[in-house]
This record gives sequence, C-alpha cells and structure tokens, in this order.
Amino acid sequence: MRSGRIEVLRLANRNLRTGLDRFRSARNTGAAIRPGDFSLLRNEVLRVANGLHSVSAAAPQDAELEKEISECRSHLQQLTEILPIVHVGLQARRGRLEAALGHLQAAAAWADASRKSL
Repeated sequence: MRSGRIEVLRLANRNLRTGLDRFRSARNTGAAIRPGDFSLLRNEVLRVANGLHSVSAAAPQDAELEKEISECRSHLQQLTEILPIVHVGLQARRGRLEAALGHLQAAAAWADASRKSL
C-alpha cells in the first residue's frame, strides 16, 4: 500500500510540475492557457488529496514517501503563487476580447446601416 501511495504522489508531482511549467511559460511568452491545463491541475490536486487521505500524520513515514510529500507541498505552494498571476492575465485577456467584440459589433452595425442606405 505504501508503494502505491508513493507512485500516486510521483505521478501527481510529475503532472503538477508539467502544469506549473506550462503556466510559467504562458506567463512569460504570452502563450495561450487551455481549459485542459486547469483540468489537469485540478485532477492532480484531487489525486494528491486522495493519496494522502489515508496517510496518518502520527504514522512513521519512510524517507521516500516524505520526499514525495515534500515535493507535492512545494508544487502546491507554487500554485498558490502563480494562479493569482494567471488569473490577472486571463482577466486582462478577457477585457481585450470584450473590447474587440464591441468594435466588431459596432463595425457590423455600421456596415449593415451602410448597406441599407445604399
């Protein structure tokens, strides 16, 4: 059972690391963040929660399990730091898209009015 928890944590840590790298890259390069990126992170956080649910704080731990738990904590801490930054970036992108939509709607209304007047 112990090795099963370790494997669950290893997989989750690998996927959390990948998700964090993707968010950092998107923040630095302006690349698009996909909805699947958030789903991946959510699933991994749930995987960690389920994997750690049965681990007792009072139970003796081995070094390997402690290492995976520590790495997981580190990834979760990094998420708490980067997600607000990603959120601000997504809100800014949404504002730009809403402004562009308003311009397109105004242009479409102008084109429609011009066609009717001809």
